Amino acid sequence: MDESAKKNTIQIKEMAFSPEYLRVEEGAIVEWILPITGKIDTSIKHVVCFDDLPVESDCLKMIDGQNVFREQFDRVGVYDYKCLIYTRMKGRIEVVKRGSKQGGTSSAPSIVSSLKDAQRKLK
Repeated sequence: MDESAKKNTIQIKEMAFSPEYLRVEEGAIVEWILPITGKIDTSIKHVVCFDDLPVESDCLKMIDGQNVFREQFDRVGVYDYKCLIYTRMKGRIEVVKRGSKQGGTSSAPSIVSSLKDAQRKLK
């Protein structure tokens, strides 16, 4: 498991969220970090916004070191998000029940999770 998965950290780099998918236990705090490396382009900004949560980050700018946005996830579910400015940048947080030993990253959500999403939308 990489270091970012242990810390529930998502980096914004190369115009993408890394990892794009993160599975955490309920109550976890997830951090989005815009790291500063090499030449700084201060014109690039990012706003993390969620489809199903009434929360939106402040604009993350590449100025004076790292910029961080944190959000605590207290309810089990799947939360899709994107950058409000660069809408092709998308990600997903899956929150599982505490103690389920399912935390970590994956290249894609589990089939069970996808089926639950489909069932919820049908209700």
